[in-house]
Amino acid sequence: MLAGKVTSGRKGLGFIAKALLTIAFFVYLMEQVEWADVFQVMATISPWWAFAAVLWKLLQYPMAAFRWRIFVNAIGGHIRFLQALSIFWIGFFAALFLPGMIGGDVVRVLKIREAGVSLRIAASSVILERGVMVASLFLMVSVISLVPGAPRIPGIEVFWFVTIGGLVGGLLLTLLPATVLARLMQRKMLVWLGGIIEDMLRILRAPGTAMLALALSIFGNSLVVIEVYLLGLAIGTDITVLACFALVPPVILVVSLPISIGGWGAREVALVTALAIVGIPAENALVISVLFGLLTTLLALPGGLLWVLAAPRRKVAI
Repeated sequence: MLAGKVTSGRKGLGFIAKALLTIAFFVYLMEQVEWADVFQVMATISPWWAFAAVLWKLLQYPMAAFRWRIFVNAIGGHIRFLQALSIFWIGFFAALFLPGMIGGDVVRVLKIREAGVSLRIAASSVILERGVMVASLFLMVSVISLVPGAPRIPGIEVFWFVTIGGLVGGLLLTLLPATVLARLMQRKMLVWLGGIIEDMLRILRAPGTAMLALALSIFGNSLVVIEVYLLGLAIGTDITVLACFALVPPVILVVSLPISIGGWGAREVALVTALAIVGIPAENALVISVLFGLLTTLLALPGGLLWVLAAPRRKVAI
């Protein structure tokens, strides 16, 4: 009982800390922008480009569900596409109120468990799908930075190092003998990772599945990048597709961190900082980020309805 109260208390403190950090981000932004200019930019929103961004964002849900389903089925689970889409949408809804993307991922694990998938496969599928998504972001930034004329973010060498290290590490892992891997998994610090590493190897040793998962992750991230570009066009911002592909993926990485509620605040500061590299005014970048957040909130709301409809029915005794 006491342990449960302590855990609950820690979660409550963590939530309060992230809420305060979200507020702190916006307080910082208030000092960086001229609010009269912000409202002036908002008045220029083109409904046609905004509508195009809405349609583009709608593509992200089925694509993300399809990608996650590949991971689930590849490691021994089974889930239908419509089930995956429903659960993913519920996860998007939960992420509105929870820190970063991790809160939505936890809800996905719980909901797919209700669909009859084992806890190990449920957790592994979500962790691996999220891991490949993050890896694809590092790969995208690293490759785009080598394109002539593409802007480079500060610390691009870190992205190169992580990308090369990840590729080499993945290759070495696939070549590791099963006996050596089994001995490593017996170590106390690695026992809990055993199932995840085993599932990761199952995917890496199936080149077709691995390449499809990576390609879909890059495609999914590209959809987000293009959405930001369309929102930029909606307010008349002079930004190129190449600049968006170079600068938006690091912002996605920041938003995925569990440091603010629903990504708010962290996303705005990150996008304002990133777009400043190519001379985009802070006011324009802030409006783009807020529009992105509002679209995310609006289109994630059906996930709440799906959550209610998917709730188990309790029989009332007569």
